[in-house]
Amino acid sequence: MMGQGQIRHRMLLLLVLCGSSGGVMAAAAGLKLNLQLANTRESLTNDRGDWYEQSVAVGVNRDRRQIAYVSVRETERFGLKDREAGIGAMFEAAAGATFAVDATSSETHRVLARDSVGMQLSKSLGEGWVIGGGVKRSRYPASNSVLSNLSVEQYIGSWRFAYTAYLARATGTAYSSSHRLGANYYFGDDLSAGFYAARGTELENMAGQGLRAMAVVNASANATWRITPDLSLSLDAERQKQGSFYTRRGIRIGARIGF
Repeated sequence: MMGQGQIRHRMLLLLVLCGSSGGVMAAAAGLKLNLQLANTRESLTNDRGDWYEQSVAVGVNRDRRQIAYVSVRETERFGLKDREAGIGAMFEAAAGATFAVDATSSETHRVLARDSVGMQLSKSLGEGWVIGGGVKRSRYPASNSVLSNLSVEQYIGSWRFAYTAYLARATGTAYSSSHRLGANYYFGDDLSAGFYAARGTELENMAGQGLRAMAVVNASANATWRITPDLSLSLDAERQKQGSFYTRRGIRIGARIGF
């Protein structure tokens, strides 16, 4: 049986091979590939261990817009490690409309979902207004969940303002809802910052307890800096109070490299 280190190495090697072999085909089709790397660490209260996450993805871009990706990530939550593979694609459904689909699968699924399938549709209404909606179904060993969302965005000058409403339900439970507000400011084409706040009831898969509905209060901020046309860095900071179970605070550092 392969160790986790061997599995991680093979997953990374597969992504590199996909990127290098796909680069020639992408260039011939007028597309461009990018490599996305991210590392996250979160600390939890109530004597719970830190959470860790590392992810690698290869994306396909057309005119600076990502149209497809494949990804792998490894997480450690509640002292349990998980591995997950993902794939996604975005399509121009009609004038001003974008349709996106994604799917994930985890062979370990100790905390992460066994698998998931999601879809999202957004539509530009003109004058800076964008509306969207989507649904995601996730399967866990002892239960399933469905998460739906509706959103509205408004672009005013260098600002973007957004509101999203979420409705979630696990098998055999009542519906729970949450709400998220966000604001982004764009300092030209190469630098942006965002601030977000969320509140409501969300589903969380707790180790040994299954899916639980918890009252959450979240605040987060991020910044993205495009250093060169082929290199950008991102930094995210987040604080989330998860009912009476714990409060977690985390930092995520990411990089996107075009080739």
